[in-house]
Amino acid sequence: MAHREVTPESPGLRTPPVTPAATPTKPVPGAENLAARQATIQALSSELETLKKQYNELVSRKILHPSWRLHKGSSAQPSRTTSPTYNSSPNHNISDPVTKVSPEPETTKSPNVDKPTQGYLRKRLPKSSTAQPSRTTSQTYNSSPTHDSPDPLTETSPRSRTTKPPTADKRIQTCLGKPLPRAQCESSGVGNNYIFQVTPKDFPDMTIIKIGVTKGPEHVRLAGIARDCEHLMVEAQDDPEHLPIRLYQRAETLAHQELREYRWPVGCRCKVRTHREYFHVPRDVALEVVQRWREFCRREPYDGQGQLRPFWRQRLDRFTSLCGVAESEADHWERSKRWTKFMNPKKHEIMWYDVKQMLSSLWKWRWLAVALVQSFSIAILALPRVYPIVMFAFMVTWVSAETSGIAQPLFPRAIGWAPAIIRRAEHDGLGDELTLLDGSVYIDPFDEEDDRDLEDVEMNEA
Repeated sequence: MAHREVTPESPGLRTPPVTPAATPTKPVPGAENLAARQATIQALSSELETLKKQYNELVSRKILHPSWRLHKGSSAQPSRTTSPTYNSSPNHNISDPVTKVSPEPETTKSPNVDKPTQGYLRKRLPKSSTAQPSRTTSQTYNSSPTHDSPDPLTETSPRSRTTKPPTADKRIQTCLGKPLPRAQCESSGVGNNYIFQVTPKDFPDMTIIKIGVTKGPEHVRLAGIARDCEHLMVEAQDDPEHLPIRLYQRAETLAHQELREYRWPVGCRCKVRTHREYFHVPRDVALEVVQRWREFCRREPYDGQGQLRPFWRQRLDRFTSLCGVAESEADHWERSKRWTKFMNPKKHEIMWYDVKQMLSSLWKWRWLAVALVQSFSIAILALPRVYPIVMFAFMVTWVSAETSGIAQPLFPRAIGWAPAIIRRAEHDGLGDELTLLDGSVYIDPFDEEDDRDLEDVEMNEA
């Protein structure tokens, strides 16, 4: 039997495949977190593409200004010169007359994103438009510091966006700066500022305050109001600082301007259709306002022509720097502190004002003062000569004449007297002293009628 060599490649012999031993696989650290982050990034990318489409849609509809730019890695901020924006809500009827408004873009459901990622997106993406329509609603005011109902008498008509109602401080400043009416300037009589607590017939559960004036006794005025207006109750309030003053009408106007936001309409049975002196404020507030402005008007801050005196005028012009700015219009007591500070200047403020007034009055005479000092120096250096002393005396006389209120300089006035005296002396012949004294006539250069009368007299005498 022949020997045959058997090899693995022989067709008659098949060896089973040898499989290597299975080695245990170790998990890659952080693979799960990496997969989650990749999924989050993919979701954010899709959401970013959606937001870009919405942004382009808003820009095309002119809801957002093109100055909003999306920069990778930087927050999108609007430029300083942004155009007005409009409300994109369906209830808003204002549309762009040029660009046709396209339908609202389809909203896609955003994927679930954790809070840190949401915060990151808020910083990187543009803010949504929160612009309001250009039309503004009517302005209403609270009827009292503790009452929430609006004051129907002070509701204003719709205003433009740039128009603001005047504040209480502005109204008071305007009222103070106005000249007094001629009747108040010429009147020397006094009157009373009263405060009555009233329960109107139309509002039996409400108590309001009436701030008014009267020339007679207050109890007579109270009886007349109770009889004519038919209120349920009219009661006088105790005012320990009450006293009659001359400018009682201006004090009433100032109090009404300060409390105008709290004015309350009263349906009265008297001849007056609309009363403007009723206010829905606490009693202590009304009492403080009336006492403050009555004390201010008692100091006579207006001159004989009805103009505010210069000291109060300059304080009124510098009110903001002296007394501060109102932080809240509803805070009555803060406003009271500001105006109390305005009414009670300190001693150093008064002294500084007097010094500035004196310096300003002397400033126009500065060159005369320089000439006077120079003439005095020359007189001292030239002693014992008489001529410099005479010149110094002449300069003193000149400066005294200029600063004593004479309208024209001394020499032109003397030149105006000279022709009449010379002509009178020539007419008398000798021109003795008595004739010169009798012929001396005072001429007021500002009185043209006297000048014409003097010329007529001279022509008649000639």
